[in-house]
Amino acid sequence: MRLFIAIQFDADMLDALTDYRESLMARGVEGNYTRRENLHITLAFIGDHGNPDDVLDAMEQVSFRPFDIAPDGVGSFGDLFWVGLADNPGLAAYVKRLRRALSAHGIPYDKKRFSPHITLIRKASYRGGGAVPAGEPPKGSMTAYKVSLMRSDRGKQGMIYTEVGSVMCEGYDAIERVMRMEKDFDRALQLMKHCEEGTADAGAGELGNLIKRLDRYYSGRQWKEDFAADEKGAFPAGLKRGVLSEDGLYELLERYRETEVFNNEKK
Repeated sequence: MRLFIAIQFDADMLDALTDYRESLMARGVEGNYTRRENLHITLAFIGDHGNPDDVLDAMEQVSFRPFDIAPDGVGSFGDLFWVGLADNPGLAAYVKRLRRALSAHGIPYDKKRFSPHITLIRKASYRGGGAVPAGEPPKGSMTAYKVSLMRSDRGKQGMIYTEVGSVMCEGYDAIERVMRMEKDFDRALQLMKHCEEGTADAGAGELGNLIKRLDRYYSGRQWKEDFAADEKGAFPAGLKRGVLSEDGLYELLERYRETEVFNNEKK
């Protein structure tokens, strides 16, 4: 079983990389393009190893904070064309600790220096001759909360990468809760605006359910714990968290209580 440890991308990052890949194709760049679902950052290449549980045990012993990931320029190793990443000392330090843990567990891995990049094209060439016309490098960013153990298999259409297991960052339960409540908060704000404009009778029931969840969150200990964690800088900078704005959530709840929707529910 061929294994490697990697960071996988969210949909927005995949969209940015895919758009850039298509722009290269349009400029006449040829080669073996990495399929969208296979794009990733390799942290450690293990190769053939019979027991993935051993690797996961090692991974679970290395904690990490979320990583902010952003493309930064492009380059090549011979005919391999890649997208670089912005400097990330936290990621580099994590990879060092991860590789030490693999060594401590007797798990072999490729010991080449960690050079974070995203492989976009193998056997890259340009129809016009000369260097690949890179154009404007891809934009975008994401926060990585998960590190994955991947299996590599050769299929009829190329390599197939499958997640075997994963480890989550420190405090992920709280981060996931904030992301979930933020989604409810955004939707409630949208429906509240429509209700105040008299255009959302059909959404009144949905708004009521959202408000109940947000009210329970705000009046319980979890909001206080999340607010305190945020004050201490425990959440990544890229995490959207308007729901942790005390004034914002309180004002939404008060606006709802003043609406006809709320008054009708009380009848």
